[in-house]
Amino acid sequence: LYGGSRGYDGEIGHMLLYEPQFSKGQISYFESIFGFGAIIERIKEKLPAEVFSEYGLNKSRLKAGDFLSSPIMERKEVQEILEESARGIGITVANLVSIFNPELIILGGELPKVSEKFVDIVIQEMNKHVLEEFVGTVKVVNSTMKDDPPLIGAYALALDMLFSIEKWNL
Repeated sequence: LYGGSRGYDGEIGHMLLYEPQFSKGQISYFESIFGFGAIIERIKEKLPAEVFSEYGLNKSRLKAGDFLSSPIMERKEVQEILEESARGIGITVANLVSIFNPELIILGGELPKVSEKFVDIVIQEMNKHVLEEFVGTVKVVNSTMKDDPPLIGAYALALDMLFSIEKWNL
C-alpha cells in the first residue's frame, strides 16, 4: 500500500491524460476516458437505439447493471470498445509500473469483470510498454472484493501506520 504525505493515495482516476481519440483533443482525467461510465457512453454513441431495443434495453435509461448482464456485451462493436479501453488502461498501468515498480496491481470496479480477456489485454499492453526488466515481474489481477476497496485500503494503511514501530519515535 502507498500512502501519500497528506493521506491521499492511489487516485489514478484523477491522472491527467491527453488522448485525442477519446477526449476530442482535450486533456482529460483517466476516469473520464477509461472509467466504466465513459465506456458505456462510447458504446451508446456507437450503437443505434434499435440495437439496444433488440436486447430489451432502453438506450436513454441504460444502467451499468443492466448492461453487464446483457448479451449485448458479445456484440463485435462492444468488444472492440472494451479491448481498446483495456489497451489504454494497460498503457496507464505501464506508466505506474515504471514509476512505482510494484509487485501487484489490482484492477477494481466493473470493467475488468465484463470480459474474461480484459485483464489479459491489460497485461499484454503493459508488458509492451515497460522496461524489459519489468516484464513478467508484476502480477495484475481483478479485484474480488465485494466491500468498498478504497475504504478497506485506508483501514489497512491506518493499521500499518499504527503498528509500525519505526514511526513511534521511541
